[in-house]
Amino acid sequence: MKLRIILALFIAIICIAPSAKSQSFITPSGGAIPDNNTMVCFPFTVSGLPAQIDSWFGLTSVCLDISHTYTADLKIFLRSPDNTIITLVSNTGGSGDNFTSTCLQEDGTSGWIVSGAAPFTGSYIPDQSLNIFNNGMNPNGTWEICILDEVPSDAGFLNFAAINFGNNTTHDAGLSQGV
Repeated sequence: MKLRIILALFIAIICIAPSAKSQSFITPSGGAIPDNNTMVCFPFTVSGLPAQIDSWFGLTSVCLDISHTYTADLKIFLRSPDNTIITLVSNTGGSGDNFTSTCLQEDGTSGWIVSGAAPFTGSYIPDQSLNIFNNGMNPNGTWEICILDEVPSDAGFLNFAAINFGNNTTHDAGLSQGV
């Protein structure tokens, strides 16, 4: 009898658990980042995900590769199909160069992006929580990575950006220091 109950619970958990698998979506192309207080957005289409993302299955990371000669000039945002916008990075890194294979996630092993120094490589905790998006919204549609270069004289280029969805067991890292 106990075995039947355990088996029934196991089957129920499997049936209730999200059937979605981890998926990544990449910007179809990069491009120049205009200088001196001009924002540019790079769109990409997300499709084939469950109609809702939440604390069980949701946005897990945003990965970037940006060539820029002064990272502290940049503010980087993520906009969802429902027009929710969060700040991923805000004027961080001083006079250093580049975000090279940089991922932003709640369990970033290199700590808060705001406390890091350029060149940025590895995984960091973003300025605002990615879990803001994991609120029951429909993730299918157009997402955008938007970059604002606030200061003249240093130009840049988005080489690559991706957003990743999967089992979301990572809780917020807490409030950032200094944002």
